[in-house]
Amino acid sequence: MRSIFRDFSADFFDILKYPLEDWDQGWSEYEEKHPRIIEEYRCQNSLSNNMATELLKKIGRRRYDKVYIKWLEKNRELKNKIIYSIRHCDYDFQLKKEDFVVYFMPFLKLKKYLFIPTSKGHVLALDMLFYYEKDEFNNLPDDIVNAMKDFRIFSKHNIEKNIPPEEKIKRYDHLYEKISNDIKNTDDIDIMNRSIVNNISRYIDYCNWTGIYRGNDDGVLTLDYYIGEPTEHVNIPYGKGICGQSAKTNLTFLVGDVTTQDNYLSCGSNVKSEIVIPIKSPDGSFLEQLDIDSHSINAFDEIDKKYLEKICSLANR
Repeated sequence: MRSIFRDFSADFFDILKYPLEDWDQGWSEYEEKHPRIIEEYRCQNSLSNNMATELLKKIGRRRYDKVYIKWLEKNRELKNKIIYSIRHCDYDFQLKKEDFVVYFMPFLKLKKYLFIPTSKGHVLALDMLFYYEKDEFNNLPDDIVNAMKDFRIFSKHNIEKNIPPEEKIKRYDHLYEKISNDIKNTDDIDIMNRSIVNNISRYIDYCNWTGIYRGNDDGVLTLDYYIGEPTEHVNIPYGKGICGQSAKTNLTFLVGDVTTQDNYLSCGSNVKSEIVIPIKSPDGSFLEQLDIDSHSINAFDEIDKKYLEKICSLANR
């Protein structure tokens, strides 16, 4: 069995060889070494590349120097404990499946850890800076075990692009029930929207940008809550682009290949397909919409359409 724990802190700390004003270059080199990890980290935290580097500089050299020194002091002892903990969890967490690895690497102290889908399985990425700030390096072996436990629960419900239809339906049923339970006791629009966006973004691998656009009496959509890279399309007139057409017609639009569309607002070269689902009032009139972009061509099928519409119906009010 391969080792599933990897320490990539040295790749990050190469940034420290640059003067602060050139940390953009250091961050770019870090991203070149771990492109999928950094891209998904930014997306899950709704950061543009400029926002990420500005936050990096705001944290500053002194803080990262301290993290570096602390990790030099602790890493040998902790790595031994981590390896021991992982080996004793082999049976419990089905490590022979080799469907995930654990990366320990500095980020921007926004989350303790996150799950990142890749072509070879998931990465459980833990943020070294987060542990330093909370003075929790000694908790790392136990936290990695807890993250693996969390991942095993997550993996039973994670909706991947190429799973069999019957399994996809089963997992969508779970997602629907989870969102339904999250919002059943509230009429708060913001809570409903956040639950829908958060759960879809977390559990569906091929949803790379997920957000809500609200309708307005002036015939212009306004971007509300979203997860993914920031977009310039914060206001969209009805009828313009896929979102605008959905708002104007009050219909779901499923686009397998965005390059085939004449009336399309580009959100970036990585976007290959899109689905937009209206959220309606009890009388059927348009209120707002769920917009999802994917970096995979033909990402969404009729199962996605059926269940995403069903999920959106939970917010009908």
